[in-house]
Amino acid sequence: MGQYIMKIGRSLALFAGSCAAADCAAVFVYNDGRFRDFLPNPVFAAARSSITLATALAIAFDYKLSLRGLSKGSKDYKEKKVECHSRAGKRLLDLCLLHGGAFVKVGQQVASYHYVLPKEYTVPLATLQDNGPTEEWDNVRDTIQSELSQLRGVPTKIGDVYSSFEKSPFASASLAQVHEAVLMSGTRVAVKVQKRNLLDLVETDMRTLKVVVLGLERYFDGLEISWLLPELEGALKQELDFVAEGSNSEKAGKMMKTKGFSVHVPTVFWEATTKKLITMEYIDGVKVNDLKVGFPSTICAKEQQT
Repeated sequence: MGQYIMKIGRSLALFAGSCAAADCAAVFVYNDGRFRDFLPNPVFAAARSSITLATALAIAFDYKLSLRGLSKGSKDYKEKKVECHSRAGKRLLDLCLLHGGAFVKVGQQVASYHYVLPKEYTVPLATLQDNGPTEEWDNVRDTIQSELSQLRGVPTKIGDVYSSFEKSPFASASLAQVHEAVLMSGTRVAVKVQKRNLLDLVETDMRTLKVVVLGLERYFDGLEISWLLPELEGALKQELDFVAEGSNSEKAGKMMKTKGFSVHVPTVFWEATTKKLITMEYIDGVKVNDLKVGFPSTICAKEQQT
């Protein structure tokens, strides 16, 4: 019996070691731009899935090993469990930042479940709501020039459309980032650029995320977020079409105007807009939920009362 248990233990150790080695290789390939530039999307997707599943296994093993032999409800058990929560929250945050895209979207949603999940999960993930990971400038430049070239039918450089273009984004979200620029006409614009390969990876990411989410639901009683994934997948595909976004903004502007609302919708410059690139009028402003800046006191008072 003892030999049988030792054999199982060695097998598990070998499996864990193999997973760790595969994960290290995946992370190396994934992070090295020299490899990423010529990797086929299926291989890249497999690397993403490998890293995600390895992270999930690391979290599961951490709980299993850290809490082994401890009595539930004891002081040591509670303290160790909080430590596991902290490490798991950090791992999930790092995973979302590494992958971006759909992972950031799900991370933002998970952060809102503070009434079910421990704060060690929700507090780190809440940072995704304001500061998304940024894309390297070389990738951004290539996307812009590729989209403009397809739109105009001739090879096009950034300098052919914009007289100036800020390399550093002033905002970055899960699916895109926004740069300030100036058109040749002298008009100041905000240029929203989609992060690369998102559409190709959405379906793979959703399948992998389902495994992770089901694991979270099984561990935390009362957590039900798997219903979100099909809805999120559909929304992601819609959000990845910036032509539709521009058309919808114009429709919304016309509708509000006919209703008598005094709302200015930024102008879309269609000569520099594609499914992955949208150029709009730049307007300074503040967040709609910022009650201390830019809004009349009567609006703030009503908001605070609700």
